[in-house]
Amino acid sequence: MMRVASFHQFNLNQLNINLIQEKQGKQQLQVSTGKEFSRASENPIKAKQAEIITQAMDKVDQYQKNVNDAKGILETTATILQNTYHLLENVNTEVLKAQNGTYNQDDLDTIAMVIDKNIEQLVSAGNTQHLNRYIFSGEKMLTKPYDFDGTNLTYNGNDNDVKIGVSPYIDTTVMSSGNKFFTDTIKNLVTMRDQIKAGDRVGLAASFKTHQTNMDAALNSIAEVGVRLDGLNVVNEGFISQKNNLEARRMDVEDVDFTKLMVDISATQRTYQATLKATTMMFDSSILNYM
Repeated sequence: MMRVASFHQFNLNQLNINLIQEKQGKQQLQVSTGKEFSRASENPIKAKQAEIITQAMDKVDQYQKNVNDAKGILETTATILQNTYHLLENVNTEVLKAQNGTYNQDDLDTIAMVIDKNIEQLVSAGNTQHLNRYIFSGEKMLTKPYDFDGTNLTYNGNDNDVKIGVSPYIDTTVMSSGNKFFTDTIKNLVTMRDQIKAGDRVGLAASFKTHQTNMDAALNSIAEVGVRLDGLNVVNEGFISQKNNLEARRMDVEDVDFTKLMVDISATQRTYQATLKATTMMFDSSILNYM
């Protein structure tokens, strides 16, 4: 009877040793990975929490990508509009010369040629692309906005804005119709060029007022794009903070407490040594009983 009981206890101790070794293996994995669990089944509640946090971080990553895409387009737009304004300033200077009244027709023709070069540059600016998409075609991003034959300007886009969702609650306009920025301005330049060639100073005076209004509109457009860029920077800073907070929460859920783990490893080792010693003594005792 004693032999049966001893055999049962020996098997029980052996089972305990196996369980302890399994626990030690898990603890060593925790040390090497720094994670409290490697499979969801080990801690379903925390695994679910980590999954929810990871999904939230993925959404933040996507919105940050959208913010960066929007910034890229708007930064290109801002540069184009600033260059456009400088071209309009150049035209402003040339028209003032033409209005002087002291220039002969050859001089006026030269001024008209200078304005013509500025018109060509503005048409080119209106056809600017960002990542193979036209910025000023509205929603028709694959269609070149402008055709110009030297006299007639044709707009091929539409008047619908393109927006990008940069947060769950904010869509920002990144592409607009060229009609908002270029069409009327370029057509007025063509008119002024022709009026200068024709020596029509009366008509030129009226067109020049329109030109100055268009310059003011260009400045307003530059400021508007700048406000959008500032807003995107604020949104992105919020996402950076949010992502840092989510990462900290995920670490709290997933990362092992190394101080506690070291204590547990020490306790597990002592238990293992004690169980192993007891099993060895029982085995030795059983052999003596058989002798």
